[in-house]
Amino acid sequence: MESTTIGHFGQSMGIGYPVRLLLIPADRLEVVMPSPQAAWEIKGYDIQLQPETVCTHLKFRPKQCSFSEGFSRTPDGGVVSGVIETRLTSPDGLLMTWLMTASLVRWVAIVQLQDESGWLVGTPELPLVLTWSKVSGTPNDVRISLNGQNWLPAVAMKELNFETLGEGEFSIDFDLSFH
Repeated sequence: MESTTIGHFGQSMGIGYPVRLLLIPADRLEVVMPSPQAAWEIKGYDIQLQPETVCTHLKFRPKQCSFSEGFSRTPDGGVVSGVIETRLTSPDGLLMTWLMTASLVRWVAIVQLQDESGWLVGTPELPLVLTWSKVSGTPNDVRISLNGQNWLPAVAMKELNFETLGEGEFSIDFDLSFH
């Protein structure tokens, strides 16, 4: 199977690393996707959340989180696989409870990079799945991964405004809590 990396944000200065994620339950979201002839960009108003949608806001220092996607040929044409990954140290019981619950939810993620550009990863029809794992010998090290496959790559977002997207009643600030 042939594979080509089409987007990995990880320059040495950290400019391309995610600094913020907004996780939206896929079943609470409608997205007006761009036409295939468009520049693969959407604006914030192309995303509609159902009333009282609670989103999860995650903040990171540069290089604490990564986003990558790649294209693989398939008999039907091809598939784009996307991955968002991070690592937590010293997670408490509340966070582990949230991880167990979050692993049962299908997500769409809005990724904000340090240069303030943004990406919509996943769709309501083809959402991301959250998985986590502990590493042997380091019980306070938990790795989190959001994985998904789609027919299209992540879509660039214009007019990225986290404050207007969802209620954000639950927030995890890795920036302060875990480093």
